[in-house]
Amino acid sequence: MEISSPIKFSQYMGISEEILEKEGVFDILVNYDLPLFIDPFLLFCYQEYNEWYLAIAQYLLYLKEFLAQYKSPSKDEIKHLFHFSEVSATHLGYTVLGNEGAGLGVKFRKSLIDYLNNKLQEENVNLEQITLFSEGVGRDRISDFTTNIIKPFLAEYTQEFVKKYLLDSKKIKEIGLERGEFDYSLGIRKNKKYQLPVYNGKPILLVPEVVLTSDEMGISLKDFKKFLRNHSFLRIENEDLRYKINQILKSTLKEEEKKKELEKVVIENPQIYQDYYAFKKEPENIKRQKESSTMSRKGIEYIGNLAINNLTDLINKFEANGVDDSFTEAIKLIDFFKKSIEYNDVYK
Repeated sequence: MEISSPIKFSQYMGISEEILEKEGVFDILVNYDLPLFIDPFLLFCYQEYNEWYLAIAQYLLYLKEFLAQYKSPSKDEIKHLFHFSEVSATHLGYTVLGNEGAGLGVKFRKSLIDYLNNKLQEENVNLEQITLFSEGVGRDRISDFTTNIIKPFLAEYTQEFVKKYLLDSKKIKEIGLERGEFDYSLGIRKNKKYQLPVYNGKPILLVPEVVLTSDEMGISLKDFKKFLRNHSFLRIENEDLRYKINQILKSTLKEEEKKKELEKVVIENPQIYQDYYAFKKEPENIKRQKESSTMSRKGIEYIGNLAINNLTDLINKFEANGVDDSFTEAIKLIDFFKKSIEYNDVYK
């Protein structure tokens, strides 16, 4: 196992951090993943990335219509349409060492198919709705799925930055991006070549900093519950339904059981989620989400610095003790990152 010191993109490409900051580009580590995530709702909040957000909805609608038409799709069809690997080129997410994550896996695929097939009646679907109650789907999985769908946009975004600042660099190569743009007429993902930065023979995809989060996604189960507690009286006219929701929320049920009961209510009454979604899209709430996102920049910066400091310390232990003796330290480091985010130990 090759261990190396963390290297920032700006350092690797020989470009000033100020330029990345001016362009709003997040300064990734090229040889390690950082525990940060692309929030699909932030794509909606920023007009310049609305097209990216709509691409996710378009693909989900295609999958829903495909499942409605083909009741028993083949294994090859399922693999091509519903299999999503982690996009290591962004260098985001949870990885023990380096930047090769596990991807979305079978559980996510089954959950996605189940929701599109059985639990969503309306045509206006979005990723956040599907993942709100899905088992084993956290922000890392949502971010991975989002990244898979918007990969062509990220490639164009990176290529534009390259053309503006880095075209003469020897570290820029014309490289094929696999499973990129989706051809809706053929139902297949196409490979396409882009001028991209390359590290160890692999492409780098840059990400706008404003769409990253170190905290909860903009639309989450936690936020949905908050909406139900604070706004259900104004938003839900049916008194019996309001009472049922409030009883679930204040019950002594375990959180997982509460989640299942809420899911049943939302599936039976899809307007509840639509009201929540409409509430989130109101201008004041979009503004609030952007402000919250701006505040979390401190958290993102903190995590970046934390990663560099802790990785450097970890590498020193590897060098002193050997890889085998220090592997548990790597596990502890990732666990620390997760808990730092999940239990609000980082700045937001």
